[in-house]
Amino acid sequence: MTLRTVEGELAVFTQADELYLARGAEVNPSRPIFTGDVFEGVAIPGIQDGHGSAMVISQPCTMRQGPRMRPHMLAIAVQERTPVRPDRWVRCYKEYPLPELDGESSSHAAHFPLMGRIETADLKLDRRVACLSDTGVDLLHQRLVWNMTRVRLRLQDIRPFTRPFFDEAELLEEWRELLCDAGLSEDEATERFDSFMKLDDRRERLGDGNYAAQVRRECQQEVRRQLEEPFA
Repeated sequence: MTLRTVEGELAVFTQADELYLARGAEVNPSRPIFTGDVFEGVAIPGIQDGHGSAMVISQPCTMRQGPRMRPHMLAIAVQERTPVRPDRWVRCYKEYPLPELDGESSSHAAHFPLMGRIETADLKLDRRVACLSDTGVDLLHQRLVWNMTRVRLRLQDIRPFTRPFFDEAELLEEWRELLCDAGLSEDEATERFDSFMKLDDRRERLGDGNYAAQVRRECQQEVRRQLEEPFA
């Protein structure tokens, strides 16, 4: 990873690929909705109707109540913009860059002032066009905090707080993909995962570098155990 960081400035990427986990057809529909996901066809009341694109900026822990999605979350409008060299994004404080969002020649940005409360039901998984990488999410948090407070957080100070959520999303993605392929609904697979994570302080342990790898192994072993048993 080759980010440019200068003391007193916001970090910037050097390659567009650093920002994204997946784009377009690469996006796995089994992945849970996560901070930084970009969706088409989202209405932001007072800002855009249902024909625009939006980036989810709610924290993963505020998106759900147990295994269920909350009915609303925060998002910011995504719009096309004039291409900007990566090194110039350091001073584009009101935007989050989304270069090459839908092709090498495209240039978009998510605009922090165009923020609103959206209906979770509007976020259709077949309309999700991009998911950010863990580094992309950290850059989003850095810019969002600066935009709201004018405090410049270092990426190394953000990562310990975001990494466990990213790890849990990857584990849930695996559960949903495997269990849904075996016949469970997405809601049933999510409920099983949530129940398993509540046991033995797994969520807390996932956030502890000393135990995170162990929790990941436990989750992978458990989902495979469930696949070997007939579903009730």
